[in-house]
Amino acid sequence: MTTRKRIDSHSTEFGLWLREQPELDSINFDCQNLDYVWFAYRDGWLITIEEKRHGSKPTIAQSDTHNIVQQMLTLASKISNTIDYKFQTMRGKRVISYLGHYLVQFEKTNPEDSEWIKINDKEYTKKELIFLLSYGKLISFRDLQAEDLLDFVDKINALGFNLGPGSLDPYFEEL
Repeated sequence: MTTRKRIDSHSTEFGLWLREQPELDSINFDCQNLDYVWFAYRDGWLITIEEKRHGSKPTIAQSDTHNIVQQMLTLASKISNTIDYKFQTMRGKRVISYLGHYLVQFEKTNPEDSEWIKINDKEYTKKELIFLLSYGKLISFRDLQAEDLLDFVDKINALGFNLGPGSLDPYFEEL
């Protein structure tokens, strides 16, 4: 028994080859891809993203594998930040923080053609998705109270960002 055949047109030649190898049977191995490693190289953080179109959900095997990767990256990030470990990058040695894994689902195929966007099973706006990609933090602006917003700005600035007066205005225009 080899791995389950894919029914989409997104497989690469290597992916197709992997699935044809009897020595790499799915009884022993689980092979999942991860859609995006989103690296804010200037700010020193990254997130991982799994994208699903047409409201689809990850398989149990995919969720399990992504959860393991998330736990390992979270642990490595906590340890490296605790001991001030610097990773070698093209820009020199730097502290890098892992800020989490996000399942992003579209009603259709992307934020522009979809009636809804879900991130980790909760609905968000396109601007909230852009905020996640800009700052590595998932925030529901609709749920924020005025005092929460000030606390939030303080927390973001404590991470090294400089959110001055009015810098969040574009995110609140549609609320």
